[in-house]
Amino acid sequence: MNRYFIWILSACMAIILPGLVIVQLFWISQAGTIKEQQFDIIITKTLSDIADQLETSEAANRVSNAYLKLKQPKYKEKQINYSYKGTSPNGNVQISMQSTDIVWVAENDSMESTLINPENSGIASQTETYQISPEGKLNLVTTTTKEQENENEKLILVEKVVEEMFSKKAKIKDRINTVALQNQIAQSLREKGINDTFEFAVSDSKKNKQLSSTAFLPSEEQKLYQTKLFPSDALQNPNYLQVYFPYRKSSIWGSAGFMAGISLFLSGMVILIFSATIFVVLKQKKLSEVKTDFVNNMTHELKTPISTISLASQMLKDNSIPQEMKNLSTIAQIIDEETKRLSQQVEKVLQMAKLEKGKHTFRLTDLQVDKWMNEVLQNYAIQIDNKNGILHKYLNASEAKIMVDETHLTNVVLNLLDNALKYSKNIPDITVRTETINGKLQLSVEDKGIGITKEHKKKIFDPFYRVPSGNVHNTKGFGLGLNYVKKIIESHGGKVGVTSEPGKGTKFQITIPLKTEKL
Repeated sequence: MNRYFIWILSACMAIILPGLVIVQLFWISQAGTIKEQQFDIIITKTLSDIADQLETSEAANRVSNAYLKLKQPKYKEKQINYSYKGTSPNGNVQISMQSTDIVWVAENDSMESTLINPENSGIASQTETYQISPEGKLNLVTTTTKEQENENEKLILVEKVVEEMFSKKAKIKDRINTVALQNQIAQSLREKGINDTFEFAVSDSKKNKQLSSTAFLPSEEQKLYQTKLFPSDALQNPNYLQVYFPYRKSSIWGSAGFMAGISLFLSGMVILIFSATIFVVLKQKKLSEVKTDFVNNMTHELKTPISTISLASQMLKDNSIPQEMKNLSTIAQIIDEETKRLSQQVEKVLQMAKLEKGKHTFRLTDLQVDKWMNEVLQNYAIQIDNKNGILHKYLNASEAKIMVDETHLTNVVLNLLDNALKYSKNIPDITVRTETINGKLQLSVEDKGIGITKEHKKKIFDPFYRVPSGNVHNTKGFGLGLNYVKKIIESHGGKVGVTSEPGKGTKFQITIPLKTEKL
């Protein structure tokens, strides 16, 4: 896959995915806003209904109380079978049984208690008298007159209620029961599907609380819903029912926030997976490029000894060259050296393959550091001398001992010396130090060569990685040396680090635990 195509694809996804997240958040925000508006409408309608219920209830109570305050029916109905015969000289009413008229007697009449007793109606010739007091008289009315009186009573009842509405100035605390109002609000909200905690109060037009719930203390950030109570009051000062919900925002936006969280999580997972995919693709592409470079370098490195051996073999086979002209010992030495070189390169690749798979076994030996280091440097001094180089050695770990695989640790030091020699400018200047610090051996190899940039310093321990030098193959190696160094040192429980500045040189420092003596 082309690198530019990958970057274009990544750029497109980098634009599309955040855009998708923004659109999702926008719609979730819109849904939350709509839900908030619906909540406001429901609460406003509920409070209005509560105000109507309070007013209707109070009006019903007023009518009931006014009706009860009216006097009992003004007339009592008694059916008698008597006829009126006139008034006697002493003021008594004489009535005889002849008709079945309904007689209505005024209740406030002082003579009602001595009304004609209909129990004696069985005597046909009986004549009853009724004593009329000086202040009253016996009222005989018809049914039509009674109906007219009922209509008058209704008018009186309405007049009393209206008069009470316009004249009575009762306190709001006397008109509303706090507990009953709280229960009514809670019941109305439950009917609308709202079970949120609420606080309420009844305040006058000057915002003075007349009654309230125990925790009514709204802040400026909380929305206060209110409606006018008893709007039909003509002369009363207006009062308002106020309600707020302490957890309104969290209740309304809770579900929206949950959906937003899920959306962000899923979008984040998509971005993470896509990023991981791109990272793996780029890493695989880089690894493919590194392996291609490795194959090219390995081919070049192997081709040189093979070509040398082939050339030497041809010289031996060429009969046109006189026998005395053939220096057999020199040719044999060349073949031997190139064969060893070829064998070393192949062995290095095989060792790295084993280390990668974790199948390599170490032969640990008790190694005295400075003695071993002197031998290694003495053998390598010839290569430094061939380039007129300078070797400084400061060995300060004469008593130190380490438990390591001597062969592999020697190869580690030789790899570092090879790098110092290859990347030195003009005359090689190499310094080797050993010392013990805090129970550990510190071994460093320092040169004054071309150095390594910060960009490449992070990658030099990667397998097959070589600092780019264009298409010119002026540095030998497969790019396995430093990776081999790192794996061997870490396998021995140590660490390897590097400090470098371009144009000033490079310093590799190895730390390995010292051997502990058992008592």
